[in-house]
Amino acid sequence: MNNPSKFNKRVQWEEKRRRQNEEGHWIEEWTDSILGLSWVQIRNIRGNEFIMAGANQVKVSARINTRYRKDIEEKYYELGEKLRIRLGTRIFDIIYINNLEERNVEFEILVNEVR
Repeated sequence: MNNPSKFNKRVQWEEKRRRQNEEGHWIEEWTDSILGLSWVQIRNIRGNEFIMAGANQVKVSARINTRYRKDIEEKYYELGEKLRIRLGTRIFDIIYINNLEERNVEFEILVNEVR
């Protein structure tokens, strides 16, 4: 059982969407996702941890834990890199979402902070 008090930060889920501007040009922009807000725990990783993914190394700067939500899992598999997390002015690109022990209780999200 997870400790609810560890989820002490409120984050916004964001999606990259395409739209036409006033001049008719297609632009991509980040907007708030229908996933809304989540309470999370953010744990920074000392230095930068690199995860081996096949022949590639992936940079991970933090681990974010949150309660399991089926809609988050579905949206992640639908959008992939077009889904990210925002905490105030901090932006986190999602590297991988792990359903811990496949128990549908808690996610561990590997992220790279981009600003």
